[in-house]
Amino acid sequence: MASVLELYLLAALTTRPPSTANAAWPGSTVTGTASTDISPALTIPAYQAAAGVAYRITAFGPGTQGSTQQTLKFSLTPGNAAGVTIPATFAAASAGFFWRLQAEILITVSGASGTFTAALNGAVASGAGVAFAGETPSAALNTTAAWTLALQAAWGATTGSPTVTCDAAYLEILGVAA
Repeated sequence: MASVLELYLLAALTTRPPSTANAAWPGSTVTGTASTDISPALTIPAYQAAAGVAYRITAFGPGTQGSTQQTLKFSLTPGNAAGVTIPATFAAASAGFFWRLQAEILITVSGASGTFTAALNGAVASGAGVAFAGETPSAALNTTAAWTLALQAAWGATTGSPTVTCDAAYLEILGVAA
């Protein structure tokens, strides 16, 4: 028979493994100027995000530049973190493109006055590729309440009907708090 300590350790290891990848899931299409979830939003339960735990979300898909070239912004929730705006010249007018994005969020302090750092990097390709990166050095996050993690996109303007679609995204939980 297992001891109480063994059961506690087993529960800790099975509820927050050192690295976990969730299955891929489809996202949505963004056509507007407001920051909108392009990946499905994942709710992180209250108290799950401990200091030292990191979350990585990866997504990719196609898009079409407007008939008038528009800028494209990618960011990460919570807090519209690590936002990067790509110049309108990344793709010719009405041209198709492919994008891939990866973002990490590291919980630096947990609790009601918790904090996180975030980084975002990726590329868009339509002929020649354009790489991009951004970061949020420190921002507030109450980890005693549930919070949402998602990638977002927004166009600079909707002239010419630009679109960007998330074909698939997946989440990894990295590290275990000490």
